[in-house]
Amino acid sequence: SRKTSSGKRKPETASPAGPEMAGKTFAVSGLFAVAAAAIVQAAYSFLPEAAGAAVYAAAAVLMGVSAIYLYRDIRGAYRAVIAKIESNALTKRLYRDYGYRTVITTFLSTGINVAYMVYNGVFGILNQSVWFNTMAVYYCLLGGMRFHSAGVKRRTDRMENREAARQKELLVLRRDGILLFLMTVALSGMVFLTISENMDRSHSEIHAIAIAAYTFYKITISLMNMWKSRKMDSPILQAIRNIGFADALVSMISLQTVMLSSFQSDGQENFGTIMNGALGLVVCMIIVLMGVRMIYVSVKRKAMS
Repeated sequence: SRKTSSGKRKPETASPAGPEMAGKTFAVSGLFAVAAAAIVQAAYSFLPEAAGAAVYAAAAVLMGVSAIYLYRDIRGAYRAVIAKIESNALTKRLYRDYGYRTVITTFLSTGINVAYMVYNGVFGILNQSVWFNTMAVYYCLLGGMRFHSAGVKRRTDRMENREAARQKELLVLRRDGILLFLMTVALSGMVFLTISENMDRSHSEIHAIAIAAYTFYKITISLMNMWKSRKMDSPILQAIRNIGFADALVSMISLQTVMLSSFQSDGQENFGTIMNGALGLVVCMIIVLMGVRMIYVSVKRKAMS
């Protein structure tokens, strides 16, 4: 109780969190108890059939109540995290500004790209693999393109003349499209050379699994980012996401090469050669068409402005 202005004590009102906490404790405790009884009943059938059915029903009800409390707790935690993010200017901008978030995450992902490039380069040198050395060079060029594009995007966001900034972004989009086209033409030649001379070697299962996990991660993220960038009226953001998608596609070629060389049986070399050639051709065609489209879109938008 607390004192009022007249000096009398006023009884404390019950906090709304008190009954909720009590209900949550009862639901969780009851769920554990009834669940244990249900498990024992299923294993030994120590209760009559009607009582066993009541135990199962009580377990279902308490599970539903617990799920409601869990949902409310997760929603409250989510709101608390969002409030914390909104309280800081930097994190608020990262949360609300997709373009700014893309630039920052591009700088961070470039570090991962460099690490993967070094990994491919070291593996290629130690095993005298032309394929992995080629991949290291290709990842280096893609990472450089993405890093430079993100830097230009950061500068254009600060420009007061928005028309000049847009023209600069269109120039970057066209340049990246040309580079993608030229790089992929060279890559297609190296894919043919690697396959025709059977330069791939067998790799450990750990190496294959690591490449598979990283590849599926990149494909998933790149597809999500490309879908989001379609809604943004920013040529550089579209260029960055296209480069990321090209990176993921090339990783698919590398993944298939490693998987086939690691797990294929003796006498299946021709099958592996056909599969690598087919996937390499498809991926190179997609990236070349993507580069041509980037050039076309940049020229068309520049002519319309």
